[in-house]
Amino acid sequence: MTLDNLCARYPALALQLRQLPPRLLEISTLVQFTSGQKVVVRDEPVEYVYYVLSGELLVCNETMEGKFSAWMTMHAPTLISELEILAGIGTYAASVSAAARCIALRSSAEEFAQLLRSDVDFLWSVAQVVSRKNFALSHSRGNAAFRSSLDKTALFLLQHCVLAPPGDRESVVLKTRSRIASEVIISQKTLDRCLMRLRDEGYLSIVRGKVRISASQHQRLLDTWGPSC
Repeated sequence: MTLDNLCARYPALALQLRQLPPRLLEISTLVQFTSGQKVVVRDEPVEYVYYVLSGELLVCNETMEGKFSAWMTMHAPTLISELEILAGIGTYAASVSAAARCIALRSSAEEFAQLLRSDVDFLWSVAQVVSRKNFALSHSRGNAAFRSSLDKTALFLLQHCVLAPPGDRESVVLKTRSRIASEVIISQKTLDRCLMRLRDEGYLSIVRGKVRISASQHQRLLDTWGPSC
C-alpha cells in the first residue's frame, strides 16, 4: 500500500500526514503490523524509528521462560524509538508489540536523527510525544500505589469506555484477562474477583467470558470513579 492509497482508503489519515515534515515522508517506508506481531525487541540495536499512524501497541517485557508482561499501552499517533534516539542510546529500552493492526512510517534511525537536528518544530513535537508518554506512565504508576485493586479495575474500564464508548450497544472489552491484569498491575485472580464484584453490584455484565458495559453501567462507573470523585 502506498501513501496515496492509504489516504484514499483512510481519509482521516490524510490530515495527519499533511502535518508531518515532507522530509519524514521522503525517508520513510509504509509498513503494517498485525495483532501480536513484535515491532522492536528490548536490548536489540536501534535500526529504525516508527511513526505510528493508526493502531494500538503494547510496551512489554518477556522473560526467557516465555512469561509476557505488558506495562503500557500506546495509541496512535505515536512514535517508537524516539526515546532511544533522543537519549543517544543504541539499544531498545523495552519491547513493543502490536495489540491491534497498525500502520506506520518506518525510517532509519540515522536519517530520523538528522531530521530532528535540522527541524526544530518537528524536534519539539517529538519531545512532546516523549513527555506525554512519560507523564501517562508516571501518573498511572503513581495512582496505582494508592489505589485498591477494585479502584484500578474500575478506572481501567472507564479508560476503555473513553476509547470505545457504549452507545446503543454495549461496549465490549476484547482484551484478555491476563492482558488486563498486566496493565492494571494486579494478579489475574485478583482481577477476576474485582470483575465479579463489579458485575454483582451492577457496574458491568459478563457474557461468554467477555466484559460488557452498557451506557447506564458506564454512567454508574462515572458516578463512582469519575474524575470528580
